[in-house]
Amino acid sequence: MVSRAQTTLAVREGCVEHDGARLAWRLVGQARRLPMLVFENGWSASFQQWTLLQPLLAPHTQLLFYDRAGIGGSAHGRGPVANRISSDLDALCRSLNLSRPMVVVGQSYGGLIAGLHGAQIPSRVCGMVQLDPTPELDDPLIDGQLALFRTIGAASVLIARLGLPNPLFAPLWEHFPKAEAEQLERLSYRSAASLRAALAELQLLASIRQAIRSQLGQRRQPRLVISAGSPSAASGWLARRLHNENKLRRTLAAMQAQHRKQVERGLGGSWELAAAHTHGGLVSSPDGAAFSATRILAFLQTLASPA
Repeated sequence: MVSRAQTTLAVREGCVEHDGARLAWRLVGQARRLPMLVFENGWSASFQQWTLLQPLLAPHTQLLFYDRAGIGGSAHGRGPVANRISSDLDALCRSLNLSRPMVVVGQSYGGLIAGLHGAQIPSRVCGMVQLDPTPELDDPLIDGQLALFRTIGAASVLIARLGLPNPLFAPLWEHFPKAEAEQLERLSYRSAASLRAALAELQLLASIRQAIRSQLGQRRQPRLVISAGSPSAASGWLARRLHNENKLRRTLAAMQAQHRKQVERGLGGSWELAAAHTHGGLVSSPDGAAFSATRILAFLQTLASPA
């Protein structure tokens, strides 16, 4: 375990072994009146993706960042199973003696994982914030895009193994401190092992959705679902060649419709459109991170307010 200071906030980092996995984690700040925040990273990303939100949120409550098994700075010697994802988080919290109620914040595929935790470990999860999440419901257009993404991901594994710059994804962390940006790139998008594990996790999409559906009616955690309002610009020279503006806009509209459905199923939630922000920009741009942090803190305040 390594301890260091970021301004006046305590930052601890380390690894926890559980069920054949080694989970890398970072714990920031101290327990306060508000629920603690646990962050679920997007596809193949390490927890450095939250670099811009960390200083905005840490003065208000305790933050737990971690990498899922096999991804980023974590490792595993086992095949992926949907229910292990939540049991890993539960074991990590127990190892760190974190027993307070938590709000899970997830972006992209991490937003879907937040829903999984709400279903599988409801005694720990008192709420969730899903930032432009992978939908919990099937959708032909979105699922077709995810199938294409699996092909792109497989190509990325090969590119990473060859040690070549990835022509599909341009860096999205230009606003990050240099050390955090380099770590994110090395652990995530230039790591063949992390990309392979992320592809295996993506294969769990149907079973994750089923696990969430199976618990409907048994859980009512409050949730805030935020949809990106602007289409993402193509990143990387090859992605720009494959760019299809009309398909991107149709996918954006389908995502927004699915997000509204997630909060219309009587689970105690609300939906918001981030009109000026893109999918990745909600965490990787200064304006998007500030918007997301403001909404997360407002959501926390509603949970802390007396009924």
